[in-house]
Amino acid sequence: MDGIGTALDDDVSRIVIESSGIKDGPHTEEDTLKLLETTTICLNDEKAKYQQASFTTFRARRIFCIQVVGYKLTLLFSFVHQNDRWACLWERSALVPNNWDQRTFWFQTFELLAHLMTMLDDQDVITEKLIEENNGYIQVDKNDTLRFHCRKQAL
Repeated sequence: MDGIGTALDDDVSRIVIESSGIKDGPHTEEDTLKLLETTTICLNDEKAKYQQASFTTFRARRIFCIQVVGYKLTLLFSFVHQNDRWACLWERSALVPNNWDQRTFWFQTFELLAHLMTMLDDQDVITEKLIEENNGYIQVDKNDTLRFHCRKQAL
């Protein structure tokens, strides 16, 4: 990984950055797999951290990835899709201009970054709720806790 962004609220990884070089190819595919593996590890770490929190709330958790290939930024995110199945979705891509003639591409680059910031703000709200649920401040039905779902998956 070329970079990991950690949230200040709970010291958990929120964004992973990987630069794959100028050309698309086998190295890029390996880096994509590395991003998937890393985001899965991040989600599993959080799952272990918030055992008393609601599974329903945890399903709203997103771990973000930015992959850079050449001058293209791609924003992805991983999350729990159903039960213990993970999903990774493409959110958007943008070209980073490398000369004056391409300067209008800055709009889509800044829009991608602004959208990422908005999604990270949304995740701060999810983090607060997970912490409150895990600490018992918000009551969670025992059949909806992450602990219950983890045990159910193990059977």
